[in-house]
Amino acid sequence: MAQKKELRRQFEAVPVEAGIYEVQNTENQKIFIGKTPNLKTLNGMKHILNMGANNNKELQADWNHFGQDAFIVYDFGSGWKRARTLPSMRRKPWNNWRRNG
Repeated sequence: MAQKKELRRQFEAVPVEAGIYEVQNTENQKIFIGKTPNLKTLNGMKHILNMGANNNKELQADWNHFGQDAFIVYDFGSGWKRARTLPSMRRKPWNNWRRNG
């Protein structure tokens, strides 16, 4: 029981960090750029895609068709200045699943 309490204390001690991420399909070069209030939830997003329950129907369809191995998830972190310099951030495709370029 003490170990469980210690693990919980360690988990709660880690600060919550909001940020930006990109999901890129390596098969057809489509990208999805999103934001999250907690970057630790990116694994949860992958789980939702694997369960077939993502709200973005195009992203979900491509995930189902090509499989998880065809996707790369980039975590841009919470630094807006750093993220703004990345080429993919200049396209302004917020919450859009679209062809790269």
